[in-house]
Amino acid sequence: MKIRAVQIDIARQMETLDYIKHFIDFTSSSGYNTLVLYLEGRIRTNTFPFMAENESYTPEEMKEVVDYADRKKMDVIPVVSNFAHTEQFLCFKETVRFGELREGRTGRFGNNISTVCPSKEETYEFFENYYREIADIFPSPYFHIGNDEVWDIGFCSLCRNRIKEGETEADIFVKHLKRTYNIVAGKLGKKMMMWDDMFEYYPEALEKIPRDIIMCCWHYDTFIDIPKTHFGNRKRFDPLATYDKLGFKYLIAPREIHPENVITLTEYALNYKPLGGLLTIWEKGTDFMLEDYPNIAFAGKLWERSTVDNPDDLYKGVCKKIFGLTNPEFLDLLFSIKYYGRWHINKFLRGPLTPCEHIRMKLVAFFEKQIKPFEKKVKGSIGKEIFRDILLRLRIERLHLNMRSFFSSICKYISGRKEIHPDILISEGTRILQEIDIVKGIRRAQWKRFRPGIFPVKTDTLYTEIYREIEGILKEIQSGRILRRGVFYIRYFLPDPYGSQKVRIAIKYKGEKKWNDLYSGIPKPDIDDPSQIPYYTFTHFVSGFKVPEKILFQTYGYGGIGITFLEIVNKKGHFIPARIDNRTSGKVSNPDALLIDDTRWTYLGEINTVRMYQDHKKGEEIHSIEISLSRV
Repeated sequence: MKIRAVQIDIARQMETLDYIKHFIDFTSSSGYNTLVLYLEGRIRTNTFPFMAENESYTPEEMKEVVDYADRKKMDVIPVVSNFAHTEQFLCFKETVRFGELREGRTGRFGNNISTVCPSKEETYEFFENYYREIADIFPSPYFHIGNDEVWDIGFCSLCRNRIKEGETEADIFVKHLKRTYNIVAGKLGKKMMMWDDMFEYYPEALEKIPRDIIMCCWHYDTFIDIPKTHFGNRKRFDPLATYDKLGFKYLIAPREIHPENVITLTEYALNYKPLGGLLTIWEKGTDFMLEDYPNIAFAGKLWERSTVDNPDDLYKGVCKKIFGLTNPEFLDLLFSIKYYGRWHINKFLRGPLTPCEHIRMKLVAFFEKQIKPFEKKVKGSIGKEIFRDILLRLRIERLHLNMRSFFSSICKYISGRKEIHPDILISEGTRILQEIDIVKGIRRAQWKRFRPGIFPVKTDTLYTEIYREIEGILKEIQSGRILRRGVFYIRYFLPDPYGSQKVRIAIKYKGEKKWNDLYSGIPKPDIDDPSQIPYYTFTHFVSGFKVPEKILFQTYGYGGIGITFLEIVNKKGHFIPARIDNRTSGKVSNPDALLIDDTRWTYLGEINTVRMYQDHKKGEEIHSIEISLSRV
């Protein structure tokens, strides 16, 4: 492939210049010829001087990176979005006026001010000046404008007036791209790159923009035969065929987490005419890139040879070079470990352990035991650092699974579904707290080594919060207060795990008039756990000594969500749905399906998420159902 690029995200997590240079050393020797820096507003300039010195880079520092990369024969492409993902620009009093939600209106997914207004002339004046300063730093012929996930088009009064006068959101998007193109290509003489996901919502826009814009086609599914849309019901489509037909050049953009994502997206792309590949690496605030170095090197070498033949042998060859070992058992272990998931360690208060988690607990223990003896045999300082980070990832995964098991045991203990002596839970919780402290210390040492002088130390924040949460639960067990709780189980059905449907659950107890809020959030499954799709369970604590009488379930947003069953177990008994009350609103399909504990589902909201996306009013509509409970 002509362009073999790798991106690091220094907008969400700054890295030191020394580390960026180290990363250039590694990637330039792994088949890459391009470094992409995802920046947002991280570079402090005359146009945008508002970022604190310790939270930004100077133009001179970035020129130092560019010069170093040039000596390694690597081009450096900046990514500075001028539509969505502009929160770094909009968080200052001097620039907040550029925001689409500046008037206080709520956007599609909340009131996060992260999208600029395309109807204000000063927006373009600001970005033209800033882009000119950035272009002076980076001599690359390419300039990436981001423009992905632009959820909030058409919300401010200026943009709403344009829509009232006959324009569509797609028209506004097209005009914005043309204005930006006139700056980047017309005035700065650069080839404009952009992420391509918004054309899934505005497909008519593709035929109205300049054909020399380079599309960056990102898809992160582990296995891809043909891509699926990111939000619109995961519709299968063929974007590269469309780009070839219309005359666009394009890069494929997988992610570093799973080699199979790289392999299968590349295999799909080689049926067409890709300009190259861009391996995306996003925010690493609570971990480090080291554990992914084998995957990163693998992608570079795969694209260097432009074939997907024998990828397993290529992966093992990459590991031989990194770790200096040829032992077949060692290489087989690394090859197997690459399949490990990326569970979010702070999301352990969910439902019962899933089948996948049960299996994974055994696999992680096996991997740790088998690979640990090779630690002293790994050669080279970089190889040792990478190996230690892989070991730490396994340890963190084991910690996460132990916390999940701990929470599941607590729910069984409270509900009486399993006889567990509280001393066993106390012992398990104490071991978890000790392990959290150990992991926190290891991460802190890594931070000092690789991110000296960069604050806040996000790993400390993460593990401190987890420690306090586990500690609070442990104190309730020790005092016996945990038995004042009951357990509420709700089983969901969500065929599109990329949806973002907001949910509110409230409970009313017998003899009480008011509703008690039980949950508010987005109850999404873990997409790295296939046993959670499309059915999965969430668990919440309720009162242990009150009789639950009714449940109110409400949802709103751009899509819908299904429920297959719900139940409550506390000291007063076991309660399940008895009937669906008449107080439903919005769109509720098959409400009686909730009355039977089987695979059928009650669905609230619109199944067609694209239709909802294109209608702001539908997205704000509340869909609700009220369920009366009875004791079994």
